[in-house]
Amino acid sequence: MITFSSHERLALLLSILGDEVASAAFQKMNPTLAIDVKRIYEEFKDDPPSEEEVDYIVGDFFKFFHFALEAMGPELLAEKTKNNQKGAYKPAEKKPEIIYFPKLIPGDNPIDDLNRLDPFQIFAAIESDHPKTIALVLRNIDTKQAANVLELFPASTRSQTLSYIAQECSVPQPLVSRVLNSAVQKACSIEFRIPEVDQSKAIADLLRSVNKKVRAELLAHLLKTNVDLAEKVKAKLYIFEDILRLEDRDVQKLLSQVDSDVLIVGLQRCEQELADKLLNNLSKRARDSITEEMEFKVGVSDEEVEEARANIVKTLSNLDESGEIKL
Repeated sequence: MITFSSHERLALLLSILGDEVASAAFQKMNPTLAIDVKRIYEEFKDDPPSEEEVDYIVGDFFKFFHFALEAMGPELLAEKTKNNQKGAYKPAEKKPEIIYFPKLIPGDNPIDDLNRLDPFQIFAAIESDHPKTIALVLRNIDTKQAANVLELFPASTRSQTLSYIAQECSVPQPLVSRVLNSAVQKACSIEFRIPEVDQSKAIADLLRSVNKKVRAELLAHLLKTNVDLAEKVKAKLYIFEDILRLEDRDVQKLLSQVDSDVLIVGLQRCEQELADKLLNNLSKRARDSITEEMEFKVGVSDEEVEEARANIVKTLSNLDESGEIKL
């Protein structure tokens, strides 16, 4: 079993994050602590930790980070981890309030009761059950209610549950009634829903504040331990407002890779500063053409605008990861 003192853990994590981060951290530490951690930090340079030890410490870090997310909430944590780069972060959204469900007194018909409950109450009541049991409950309630409940499950559980729903039910009716009544009793005990913490956004905000080498190492570890979360984090590492952080020559490189139709839609309802950043890096002829075409696209939907911006962000991320531009 791998064991480290608290000072060793801190020194090892700083060695992963690099000299620049470590130097800044040492300046903020208590002088006595800084001396000891710096000594261990230098020792790690001469005797680097093993891959297993690095994975252990990074895993420990993510466990703490997830705990911090739960304790502080994603908005406060994102605010604490953001850097001072202009346009790097969007303002924190107001944290949604806890949702309280109306009290339901079970009647004689468990199916009617389940259809009256909030989908989350049913989900919370059966989420730890076998997919076969989940299917048994869902096939007996209204289709729309069942669909809303099913959406709350992880993809793997949804897939297994659907396969059981597709099969012919051979469960005796007395057992079906017992399962449904049990689901009602458990669901009625769920009195409120705590808003989910968007861990992927908070982790992405944190990773955006470290250099690419460290970011890659942390992402690699996250991919080993939680593939779904890692993919969500990767999708949020770059945002449309990152364009404001680019040098003009890099904006021009980006624009050369973006289709004009995508740019026209992506610029709709865009903040003036960001629109100016993009348009001012086009030739006068191209700028006039884009501006004219934008007038004919004012009616595009928000979904179309988001899709266009997502395409621009994807191009931005590819160029940055390949080193063709620098954020």
